[in-house]
Amino acid sequence: MITDKFYAWLVPLEKKIGVTFRNRELLVQAMTQRSYLVGHPKWPVFHNDRLELFGDSVISLVVTENLLQLFPKMDVGPLVQIKAELVKNDTLAEVAHDLDLVRFLKMSKKTEACNSKENLFSDVYEAIVGAIYLDQGIDVAQTFIKWTILPRVKEIIDNNLQVSPKTELQALSQRLFGGIIPSYKIVRKGDDNKPCFLARIFIGDACICEENGTSIKIATVEAAKKALKNKVVERLLLQQKASKIKWW
Repeated sequence: MITDKFYAWLVPLEKKIGVTFRNRELLVQAMTQRSYLVGHPKWPVFHNDRLELFGDSVISLVVTENLLQLFPKMDVGPLVQIKAELVKNDTLAEVAHDLDLVRFLKMSKKTEACNSKENLFSDVYEAIVGAIYLDQGIDVAQTFIKWTILPRVKEIIDNNLQVSPKTELQALSQRLFGGIIPSYKIVRKGDDNKPCFLARIFIGDACICEENGTSIKIATVEAAKKALKNKVVERLLLQQKASKIKWW
């Protein structure tokens, strides 16, 4: 039983997302990360993995439907590109960061201390969407997705659907290293008034580049640009071949 006293920590979140839950357990579950249950075996709900899975599908459906309505004459190729940019982890992480969702997330101390929370941000957004759908139905879930994600369509169109530096770096890494995808670790350096993020890019265990930015998106994109410009991935491959050291 979720009491008013227990639920009080999530009331501000309901106001942020514009949804008052009928089944409060769904929102509590959406805000419960798997690691939290290790130290809290009597926590009243399950973790949010299943809601993430469901929310991911809801986001894909809603975004696709709305893109078809917005661009009835656009070819499939550009539509696929726009959709990919809208539903990728980076975008969902930015939306979750703007909504400050992770502030309400229950997680272990170890997970909380982790520098890289990009996946946590995107996962919790997916879980929220899944919970909204199950509690309120498709219309409310669609409204939430439309005001949090779809406004980014114009920015994508304005950028002429160019391949992002992160996508280009990922493709290069996969080609050179047999499918290995770069990972990003984020360190927050500034305060709320002057936020600053340091993005470090890793291929396997090797840090290939780092760069600062005023947001997670800017920091990661600038780091990817720097890696591509300096051709550090190619150099890393040459070093690996020369030393015969396997880093992953």
